Formats: sequence, structure tokens, C-alpha cells
Amino acid sequence: MKRSLCILALLAVVTTGCTRLTDGGEAIVNHMITIDREGNYIPIEHGGEVIDTRLGEKIYQRQLQGDCATTAPYLEHLKQLFAAIEASQKTDILIFIHGGLNTLNGCFERIIEQHREIQKNEGPYPIFINWRSGAVSTYWDHLVHIRQGAVSDWAPLTAPLYAATDLAGSLVNAFKAWTVTGEHAWRTTLGRNRREAGSPVEENKMLERMAQENDDIFFTGNQRQHFDTFPRSLLWGVTAPAKLVTTPFVYTLARPAWDVMLRRSKLLVNKPAEFDYESPNNCGEPRKIPSGSGALAVFMEKLGGPEGFLERCKAKGRPMSMTLIAHSMGTIVAGEILKSFPDIYFKNIVFMGAAISTRDAVSSLGTYLMRHRSPPADFYNLSLHPENEDREISGFGLIPSGSLLAWIDNMYTTPETRIDRTFGRWDNIKFARFLFPEAVRDQMHYKIFGMAGGKNAPYPQKHGEFDEVRFAYWKPIFWWHEP
Repeated sequence: MKRSLCILALLAVVTTGCTRLTDGGEAIVNHMITIDREGNYIPIEHGGEVIDTRLGEKIYQRQLQGDCATTAPYLEHLKQLFAAIEASQKTDILIFIHGGLNTLNGCFERIIEQHREIQKNEGPYPIFINWRSGAVSTYWDHLVHIRQGAVSDWAPLTAPLYAATDLAGSLVNAFKAWTVTGEHAWRTTLGRNRREAGSPVEENKMLERMAQENDDIFFTGNQRQHFDTFPRSLLWGVTAPAKLVTTPFVYTLARPAWDVMLRRSKLLVNKPAEFDYESPNNCGEPRKIPSGSGALAVFMEKLGGPEGFLERCKAKGRPMSMTLIAHSMGTIVAGEILKSFPDIYFKNIVFMGAAISTRDAVSSLGTYLMRHRSPPADFYNLSLHPENEDREISGFGLIPSGSLLAWIDNMYTTPETRIDRTFGRWDNIKFARFLFPEAVRDQMHYKIFGMAGGKNAPYPQKHGEFDEVRFAYWKPIFWWHEP
């Protein structure tokens, strides 16, 4: 419903003609970088008017025809963005990367709302990375565009076969889907006493004990007792028959969409043309931008490269402080940034409900933090309470329970080992955090949000709530606790 309202709001703006994307007189376009499914920049404003992102893609492609300087229109946008940062007189920059299951148009209204709140509280200069990760568009790409990681001219012809195979696979995999989700349901409810933490009461005691014994862990505590979850358990039981029908399709049909989302997260840094020298869009871009020619890579190079914006600010005596915040699948993108641009210094790195695997987090974060010991780059990992992670209700209880991270671990992927599961679930990382080099552990902080009832809970209770305005995710108090 929230995303539908956002899209309607954008359409209302578009139909007004010469309306600009502004907030308090400030152009929002100077706070966002919008990227298409192939890693290209998308203009969302043309001739002073707001345009739909699909039209923006067409305009940008026309600008590129016959022009090997494929980043020319984008570089002009970045020039305006950097000028806006200087004009703001701010010295703190926030880069925020949203997660999966978001459409470009659906994010605009949310960006305006978040920008308004950040500026109201005299916060940092926010830059939102807006990339296409919607469920429908990714599954559609799987059907009619992508074959074995590349765009294929034959894909539209074979799309009916792929769709039929996916539907048939849902039926064939039904017993496997029921087994996997059933095991998850048992392990997180009646079978909990067999787990290392035991009952919900024992689990809370373990969280409190670990927080007391380890300086790198902070548990907010609970405002709701474990027996208050009875209504959620009751709803699960009532809707169980419906889950028997929906689970096989959620289990099977979502997997290829997830694969395409992963592909898009990688293309933000490295575009396909870099690896296809017969492509008309390949004009030596890898040589121009050594770390990648995707829109995000170009931005990072122009921001923090040897002759980038940050260096120019430093030379003028106005050094900038940088914070990188990523939610859900956005952490996978953040991992690519840390690997491709290890010399760019982020004072704070915040992962919220991280969908990146623990193995990839250790690889990208561990190396980056070792590189930035002094001054230190501080890392914060924010997780839901394990009960909320495992038992989150979606679709009115008609589809499998669990947060998106639980779905990734149980349905969308087949982890080779435990450390190949998502980094955002506390159950996955409470012991795996020792995989990080000992030298950087004092730079790492883990916060677990407890259980709280009602719509006015003081901290997130669901995976999709981390970046809601009411929690002011850009404030340090949200990442950790009062000094």
C-alpha cells in the first residue's frame, strides 16, 4: 500500500507539467542518483520538468547514440550535485542505499520525506542511491531479457518456456518448499527449546548476558514479553491452510527474481559492456574508470578519486566527513563500494538488516577496516530481535512467516555453510563475528533491537521498518546508544 501511494504521488507531480522535484525550494535531484537495470544513470528531470523514469531512460539512451563519452550527461548532473553540497555549507555527507523490492518511482516520495526530516534537524547532506530492485521488473527481466547473466536476443522467444517451467517447478518443488518452511516454523516455535538459547525467556537472557559481557554488543531490551506474541502465533495457525497453497510459489518463483536483483546490485559498479568489447556501448570505459563504469562507480570516482570532490574540499580547508548507510540488499551494494573504492574514507558504515552474506561481509568489511585503522572507520550492524526476525508476518499471514532475511536464508538461496547466510540476522553472526581480524574488532558494533508492541514501537520490529522516518536512521543514537 505504501509503495502504491508513493507511485500515485509521483504521477500527480508528473501530470502538473512544469513542477520540479523540490523540497523547501531545494532541488531533490541534487540529492539522488537514479540508476537503471543495466547500471546506467537515469535523468528524472528534463527541460525543467519532472519525467517518468521510463522516459528518462529513453532520453538518456538517445543522448548516448553515436557518443562514446557515455557519461557526459551524468557528469553534468554530478557537477551540479557537488556544487549543491558546497553551497549548503555542510561538511557531513550521508550516502544511503536502499534495499531490494523497491521501484524507482516508488522511492521518490519517500526520498522527499526523508530529505525534509534530515534537513529539519540540521542533519548531514544526504545523497540517495535509487536503483531498480522491484519484484515485478526483476522477474520480468528473468523471463524476457536475461540468460546466464547477460542480455539475450533469444530471451523473448523462450520466455513462455521459462514461465511454464517456473510454474511447473513450483508444483514439483512443493514438498521441498513445505519441508523447508515447515522446519523453519518448528525450529522457531515449538522446537525452540532444543536450540542453544532455549525458550524465548532464555533467548532474552542470552542477549542480555552477551551485551553485558561484550563491549561490541548492545541490546535495547524488550518492551513486550514473550507471551505477547500469542496473537501472532494464533494468526499463523489460522492461515496455515493458505500457506500450503502459496508457499511452493513463493519458494520457487521468487528465486529467479532474487538472482536478477543480485545482478543489478553488481551492475551499479561494473556495467555489462565492460566485458563485451563487441558492444556498441563499449568505448574503453573500463580504462576511463578503472574501478567500473556503472553509475555508482562513476559517482564514487568523481567523489573520492585522486582528483575528486573530497580532495578539492580538503585542499580548500573544508574536509568532508562521510557516512555510508545501507539497508537490506543495499548492504550488498555497499560491499561492492568498499571493495572497489577502499581508499575512500567513511567515518561511519551502518548496515541495517544486512542481506549481504557473512562471508562477503568479512571479506569486504574486514579488509576495509584494516585499511582504515587511524583515523578509525567505525562499523555498526543493526539487527532485529531473533523472534521478530523469524516470525515476521507478511501478506496478512497468507505467505510464509519470517523477515526477508529469513526468506533469503531459507528460500531464495542455498547457503553452502552457515557463514554464507545473511549477515543481518543475529542468530547468524553472534559467533561468526570472531571471523573478523582481531585488530579491527574494536571498530565494530552490533546492536539488536528488542521486541516492542504496537504501532508506536520505539525501534524497528520488521525488516522494512529500519529506514522509516520515525526512527531517524541517520542519527548516531539509532546506531548505538548514549555515550
